[in-house]
Amino acid sequence: MADDLGAPGSFVLKVGKGPGKLWATVDPETVRKPSYATYRPMFEPEGLAMDFLEHAHQHTLIRETLGAAISEQRSFDVRELKSDRLCPTGCWLHGEGSRRWAGNHAFLNLLEAHREFHLRAAEVAELAQRGATVEAQRALRNGTPFAHALADLNAAFRRMKAAATVAA
Repeated sequence: MADDLGAPGSFVLKVGKGPGKLWATVDPETVRKPSYATYRPMFEPEGLAMDFLEHAHQHTLIRETLGAAISEQRSFDVRELKSDRLCPTGCWLHGEGSRRWAGNHAFLNLLEAHREFHLRAAEVAELAQRGATVEAQRALRNGTPFAHALADLNAAFRRMKAAATVAA
């Protein structure tokens, strides 16, 4: 869905569709970049159901990846991190999920929490890009806007899983 967004070695997210699957892979040359991607399918056949807990875990990994990249003073593609449409969750939310769940309160909450998470993650990355690595590391700690956004996103994933379970 997204190709190389700029500088050599920047993060590449490729989303492929196959029979009943939607997955993401990362270019091996850029695996050192913060990544949302996983190599295993995270959607069930037809793209109608989603493994919400796996997607929550993938977003928690972004926190860890950001922290490691900040410590190692790696660069980020802030535009890509800020977009809530490029990760596999965003692809589902703005694609099949919106077609199936439009108007559902749990879905709308997840959509907003996901958008907010990516905005907060980009803010942390922007701090690191400006050379404020100490402030960027602090921004990942508990009690910060980023940590609240991650907690809200995880809660929204749990609510959406409950709503999808009831609807099934």
